[in-house]
Amino acid sequence: MKRINNSQWNWGQDGFRKVLFFSVLLLFLGCSFSTQEISFKGELTHCSQQKIALYQLFPDYEQKIMEAEIKNGNFTLKHQGITAEQLEQFPSFYKIALSETNYIVTLASPGNKIVIQGDASNLVKTYQVSGPKDPLLMWQLDRQLKLFIDSVEALQAIYKEHLYNDSIKIEIEKLYNQYILNHQNFLFHTIRNNSASLATLTAFYQRFNRRIFIEEKEHLHLLQSMYETLNKNYPNNPNLIYLKERLDQISE
Repeated sequence: MKRINNSQWNWGQDGFRKVLFFSVLLLFLGCSFSTQEISFKGELTHCSQQKIALYQLFPDYEQKIMEAEIKNGNFTLKHQGITAEQLEQFPSFYKIALSETNYIVTLASPGNKIVIQGDASNLVKTYQVSGPKDPLLMWQLDRQLKLFIDSVEALQAIYKEHLYNDSIKIEIEKLYNQYILNHQNFLFHTIRNNSASLATLTAFYQRFNRRIFIEEKEHLHLLQSMYETLNKNYPNNPNLIYLKERLDQISE
């Protein structure tokens, strides 16, 4: 059998090292160009719609990502092809829409897998979500707003029945103001205890019809504090860039 001399063996080791180096380099480059996705899976009841759409929301526009068929109440929506360069834009807000008026808004990041269940006849009032913290916070904000709306609608019904009873109308007004205060406290609590989440922006700007729960100018210090905290983690997020412009406008 032919013996391998030392010089041949050393060349073999060097060759192996070179092959290994280039293999690792190609693997690294492959990873750097890899893409990520966000997955939304749904289970709907009373669903007559055949399609559902996914939109990515930006401060001043929305972009349609995809549309999917609904089969037996089930659907899957995905935002695919998110590159490493785009990661600094996340977390991002998304709209999942059955129609122009029947939709929910949630918050997600690459790698998230979110499951949504609800009644297709009124998605925002009935949906539930399982997944990471951000979409859960968005759901809690929607759920609490629903409780507020239900309470107010019940008061309105009583008010109409007693239009000429001043004492009852006074009590209704007191209850209405208390409901507003309770909801404001919930929103402040959400902001205070979830300072690292962009869902706090939704909490700050949440409203019902013309009712603004947190007045921007009255709570400018809070909004500035929110921006400074969020900007540490998401300096290039479009929502934070927009918020900085908004703060500059208010301060002028």
